[in-house]
Amino acid sequence: MKVPSKSELKDRIEYLENQNAALLEKQDAEQIDERERRKPEAIEKFYQTVGGIFGKTVCNVKFEHADAAGYWFTFELTNDPRRQTIRINLD
Repeated sequence: MKVPSKSELKDRIEYLENQNAALLEKQDAEQIDERERRKPEAIEKFYQTVGGIFGKTVCNVKFEHADAAGYWFTFELTNDPRRQTIRINLD
């Protein structure tokens, strides 16, 4: 059995690192697509959750971003100008 040379091992490592990076990029793209697909569901759940707590005093709602933790929204209340942040989890 032939032992691979140092340069062959370096080439193999570089190939595997590139392959791993491509797989991670593909996985990230799939997760972003899934989060974007479920965004309307998160918006609906936001209004159910916040509406149940604050009623019709919610204003200036802004979708901030989605990540592995959930969907992030900011909003204000009509009687309180401070910005509020909430995370909505769909799981």
